[in-house]
Amino acid sequence: MVAEQTRSSPISGMILLGILDPHLPRGKELLLGLPVLGTLTDLPRLTEQFGVREVIVSASALLREALVELFRAFAFHPQVNLRLSSGLYELLATGTEVWEVMGVPLFYWRRLRLSPMEQLLEAVMDYTLAAIARSSFWSRTLS
Repeated sequence: MVAEQTRSSPISGMILLGILDPHLPRGKELLLGLPVLGTLTDLPRLTEQFGVREVIVSASALLREALVELFRAFAFHPQVNLRLSSGLYELLATGTEVWEVMGVPLFYWRRLRLSPMEQLLEAVMDYTLAAIARSSFWSRTLS
């Protein structure tokens, strides 16, 4: 179990809050001090309530549809990093990094794949094109 491996050493740097499971009652402890906090539908509320910065998902424990929904909701979340212990790698390999915590490989999606120079060039191009479009619009409108 990913939780056991991650928790087994204090050097992982992670504090596990609990587990989400649709088949177990809320509050039941699967591991000592690691309760079931709810289901995947509770995840947005729980991340807010507890200030969660990392969500670790054991991909083999979820159906593909649930993984896709989880990815849509959290892969590019500004405050929460979504990490998968396995699965979906073939579909999402572009823009991912593998991060290892106590021997558990976790995938991380970079929020922005542009270098700082590329970001600057993109911003300059966006503003330039917007200015050209705007001046073109006003010159036609005022004519």
